[in-house]
Amino acid sequence: MTQSTFPPPPPGVQPPYGQQPYGQPGYGQPAGQPGYGAPSAPYGQQGFGYQQPPKKKTGLIVGSLIAAVIVIGGLVVGAIFLFGSKTIDQADAQREVGQLGEQLLGVAPEDVSCPADVEVKSGGTFECTGKVDGQDVKFTVTQTDDNGNVQVTTDNKVVQVSDVEENISQQVEAAADTTDMVNADTSCDAGGRTVLVDPDGETLNCTVSNADDSSQSIGITASVAKDGSVTIESVDEG
Repeated sequence: MTQSTFPPPPPGVQPPYGQQPYGQPGYGQPAGQPGYGAPSAPYGQQGFGYQQPPKKKTGLIVGSLIAAVIVIGGLVVGAIFLFGSKTIDQADAQREVGQLGEQLLGVAPEDVSCPADVEVKSGGTFECTGKVDGQDVKFTVTQTDDNGNVQVTTDNKVVQVSDVEENISQQVEAAADTTDMVNADTSCDAGGRTVLVDPDGETLNCTVSNADDSSQSIGITASVAKDGSVTIESVDEG
């Protein structure tokens, strides 16, 4: 069988692009190495052999979300015994405000104190004080008639710590692309308190754990504003 060969190009003439004979050295290549256009080695058998390590996801979610926590408010109603027909029974008023305060705040107030000799009068008001988790609270009692029926409100802003924890969990879950926590469980150190009274940038140190893998956790510093909103200020992945 006759094998066809290509005559070499005239001196000074380069072969057409892509037609340089296989095995012939290309421009600037030493003899013995494949010329330009020579087949490359199969994928995976040639190259630098270095693979970039996967990027570590961080928990930098500072300022990613700010969501409002439910702030307890509104009013509750009850009835207070009358002392005779002209004044409200002080001891009963204090007991009733304590019970109504628990409905209002979610926590039973302690050391409730109401004034004595309050005149029975429809529309009349008086104030009582107490403590919730060691924090001062004030209640306003409004008489809705002259039979001892009252409404109780408070001007204090009261935030449940459990709501703060739930809020942080929601923020972390919303930032799951950077934290890998799609099911977060948050616990905050509030010094034994279950509620925060009139928070004003109060800082809490919290731990957020992966509910699906308790070995994964991050530390979070969060602040609670006057309006009850929770802002994550810093994240420590440990």
